[in-house]
Amino acid sequence: MTYSTLIKSSTPKTPLSEKSSGEALCFVDFIATLRVFPTPRGDLIALFRTLINANAFPRVATWSDLFRFMTVRRAAPEAINEARKLWREYTKSQAASPGSTGRAKND
Repeated sequence: MTYSTLIKSSTPKTPLSEKSSGEALCFVDFIATLRVFPTPRGDLIALFRTLINANAFPRVATWSDLFRFMTVRRAAPEAINEARKLWREYTKSQAASPGSTGRAKND
């Protein structure tokens, strides 16, 4: 049996930062762009992705939203610190991207 070496993909090649609607990258999309490494940060990213895939991650527009979500889930202080770092990285990426709508608020 022979297999085709051409692999067809239905996944678009457009980076998330270049959404066709011109919409700014949301926090969930930002998380999807990050690589997971065996670190506390990587563990948190992996957990967020699991929750996102299970539709159990809320719409997050501000740091307060994310902090509230994590405290309700009784996250450890270390996880909350890592989340704060991720949020800061996200807001910096929004400030640097052209067409940013300022949706990410740093409460």
